[in-house]
Amino acid sequence: MLPFINVYDLGAVGNGCADDTDAFKKALSTAEKTGQTIYLAPGTFRVGELEVPPQVCIKADKTWGFRQPHIGKTVLVQRDEKQNCVLNVTHATGSTLCGFSVYGNDIPGGCSGIRSDVIKEKPEDVMWIDTCRVSNFTGCALDISRAFCISIRHSMLAFCEGDGLRFHGWDAFLNDNFFSFNRGWGFAVKGEGASITFLGNRVEWNTTGGISIPVGSHYQLVGNYIDRSGGPALAIGPADETQSPVHTVACTGNIFYRSGRDTDEPVSQVLLQNCAGISFTGNVICCGSDDRLLGRVTPDYGITVRNLCNSVVSQNTLYAGAVVQCVNDLGGHFNTDVSHNPGVALNSEDLQEKTFLNRSHRRLLDVKERYENWKGDAGQ
Repeated sequence: MLPFINVYDLGAVGNGCADDTDAFKKALSTAEKTGQTIYLAPGTFRVGELEVPPQVCIKADKTWGFRQPHIGKTVLVQRDEKQNCVLNVTHATGSTLCGFSVYGNDIPGGCSGIRSDVIKEKPEDVMWIDTCRVSNFTGCALDISRAFCISIRHSMLAFCEGDGLRFHGWDAFLNDNFFSFNRGWGFAVKGEGASITFLGNRVEWNTTGGISIPVGSHYQLVGNYIDRSGGPALAIGPADETQSPVHTVACTGNIFYRSGRDTDEPVSQVLLQNCAGISFTGNVICCGSDDRLLGRVTPDYGITVRNLCNSVVSQNTLYAGAVVQCVNDLGGHFNTDVSHNPGVALNSEDLQEKTFLNRSHRRLLDVKERYENWKGDAGQ
């Protein structure tokens, strides 16, 4: 028996026009029975919704880049607007997806690239999504519900109308990924979430915001770069103080940069509200404009805190960390330390008087002034 299954041997055409769904269903069924790996040779495979069985590996050699047309040489493409997803991993316990692209082609209907449905009783998934590019869906790139023990690494979740990763689950490793240019959040917890490690990711240019954690507990957010979010770079805790607080969170070593691009409302790089047992230390926060010093300089605030319990927000740096105010403390805390967060806002007279202000931040002041003058002229 050969170690690999070739979908071309089962009737796949791979030209992006023919319907290759049946060939892939045959390959998945065979792999479930034999344990063979489905190795995807280069091709563009137009498919309907495929249910990935347990203990199946679908593998290709990574060839994708960041922007179109560099979506890769091995691509699964959404077939039509009626399907909910391209790959359904609800029952994919022990399975691996590696090395290929999943592409929605911006087809209407709210389809997501990879999806798992809610099952209340199921074993640990122990599923790997590694080195995949999932993009251009009118739903989310990944919409994962009630997942246990899942690893998403080295992947790109981008250019979708929904979130990059909408996640409901526990015991997840989300490491070394791109969450880029989605209309929703880069990463959003919905429903329930706990025991999640979010390490070394780049979360950039997502319209609603960077990272949203309104529920759950036991999160580690370490060494991430969150850049030019439309709203907050990071929002932890429910807006409603009558809801259960998000608790037991470690957030350190992250960079939060120029958030609030897509709103005229006051916005903060980091919003921590109705949380307990959160440690937010050792992070770096800086405001800015679009690339090439275009657009509005944002955000208004660096860190906004409200209703924290047994928490520490300290030892963060905010060098030109906001336009209006670096730390916006709205109070309501219990046994909480919010202190020693050195920084200065662009609107501060102190900043403009400092002779050591470096060249880039002097340019930011110029950009801010030019934008305000342009906005004033446009209103006349």
